[in-house]
Amino acid sequence: MTRLTSALDNDSGAPGSIAPLPGDVEVAGAPSWRLATALMATIEVEELLHRFFHLLREQSPCDAFAYRHDPIGLRVRFGIVGRSHAEYHLKLGDQSLGYIGFSRRRRFVESDLELIERALGILLHPLRNALRFRDVRESARRDPLTGVFNRTAMDELLARQLAHSCREGGAVSLLILDIDNFKQINDRFGHGVGDDVLIALAEVLQSVCRGSDPVFRYAGDEFVVIMPEAEEAGVRCLAERLREAVQTHNFGLPGDALVEVSLGIASCRPGDTPESLLQRADRGLYRAKGAGRNRVEGE
Repeated sequence: MTRLTSALDNDSGAPGSIAPLPGDVEVAGAPSWRLATALMATIEVEELLHRFFHLLREQSPCDAFAYRHDPIGLRVRFGIVGRSHAEYHLKLGDQSLGYIGFSRRRRFVESDLELIERALGILLHPLRNALRFRDVRESARRDPLTGVFNRTAMDELLARQLAHSCREGGAVSLLILDIDNFKQINDRFGHGVGDDVLIALAEVLQSVCRGSDPVFRYAGDEFVVIMPEAEEAGVRCLAERLREAVQTHNFGLPGDALVEVSLGIASCRPGDTPESLLQRADRGLYRAKGAGRNRVEGE
């Protein structure tokens, strides 16, 4: 087990510099294996941090906890932020595991920080393992060509969003699009150019969509965007913005060749399943194709 020391600058609030020191310790009189065992029981980052915070709070009064790992856009928060703060940069060797911070209403004293630092020593290895597992799982949920989420990830998220909508009464909308005459692009310029078009299209879609509206490669040249908490007007507005962004983007095709998309939209109704919502959006897509392409149609 690793005991940690901190060079936390309590005046500036700068993150502490963490250096490992050897030694077996106990966390506020509780055997260290109790915390270690609890952390080894999960490989999910969010659940791991949730367990850590609540077990730590049993020993040291702490009102809030925040973790961030910017390279992967991961942020986890619990509790209500207080006036006194302590923040640490977590590292194992040269590997950064992110930043972790604690706060409470009354000022931290040295004994509080020592307890927190000892507990962080127990957290480091389980956190590294959980982050590795997350990386592997995220890779399995990404389309290898375009880098956007794949159909497996879409199925998972859409099911969760519809379940949440049933419980809380919120809206869920989605759009499905594909490239007009994409087969002609492949036939005329080759599949390598077609792949480049798909990669560029994914980049255009992500540049227009908000972070809360994930983009998925559904199949071939078909893409889906899920919009939590959006009604039909919202998804139609986004669909038009995407259509215009694609139409005006320079895809670098020879000659005067253009890339345009048709889009179908749908919003959830009572009793909807992921399949029924997708089917209605797909019917809108086919209507857009039949009405001349390069347009947005509802169900």
